[in-house]
Amino acid sequence: MTFTNIITIVFIIYIGLVAAIYFGQRSLIYYPDNNLGTPAQYGMPEMQVLGKSWYAPAQDETLPVIVFFHGNAGHIGHRGFKARMFLDQGYGVLLVGYRGYGGNSGSPSEKGLYEDARTALSDLSSKSIAKEQVVLYGESIGTGIAVQMALEGHGRALVLEAPYSSLEDIASQYYPIFPVSWLLKDRFDSIDKVDKISIPKLIVHGKKDEVIPQELGRRLFEKSAKPKQWNSFAKAGHNNLFEHGAGVAVLEFLKEMKGKQ
Repeated sequence: MTFTNIITIVFIIYIGLVAAIYFGQRSLIYYPDNNLGTPAQYGMPEMQVLGKSWYAPAQDETLPVIVFFHGNAGHIGHRGFKARMFLDQGYGVLLVGYRGYGGNSGSPSEKGLYEDARTALSDLSSKSIAKEQVVLYGESIGTGIAVQMALEGHGRALVLEAPYSSLEDIASQYYPIFPVSWLLKDRFDSIDKVDKISIPKLIVHGKKDEVIPQELGRRLFEKSAKPKQWNSFAKAGHNNLFEHGAGVAVLEFLKEMKGKQ
């Protein structure tokens, strides 16, 4: 086999991989679980179904509703332990359901998840919850949704758990030999939005994050408009931030917000 033939074969394989990544990219980004039960099964009996989402009002009208946009895997029920922490402190919680997750129809995409978020916020406003009573909370890929909603004028504060600068930056680290900037359909370019968002922000990130390197979260923080806070957790990875105190840091941030009303 000649060198030219080898190069041709390598090139054909490479093009095939590029095509596979392009056409199958959303299956590499989103990992939905459709086996969703009831709120009570996840330790939140006070929550009720609201559209695709689960909702419980705040116990006190002076406390905000935490609108929670979860990450790329599982479903809203898997975030019950996080919601429980806020509910126990009297906060309202809206766990936002996505298309293609938890038995909902459709397939997830950046545009589709933004639409789901807007619908959930509209459903919340139908409960007479003003945007000044809303804290936007994004987890992992959900941080991109939270940032977009904040850019559109929703919320009085923004909490980002394990965020990223853009999906392109993450993909470039996983697939460095491929032209991901040309291939990506969903981009979640939070880095180009956060300097235009003036509401208070808290970013929490694990130093040992094996999914979204902390440097990407730090990059987003540096670009963010003030006021902003950064909390790094030395022993935390991507999925165990609450085990290392991130939830407590969020509660402290919320208390600070209440004190500034």
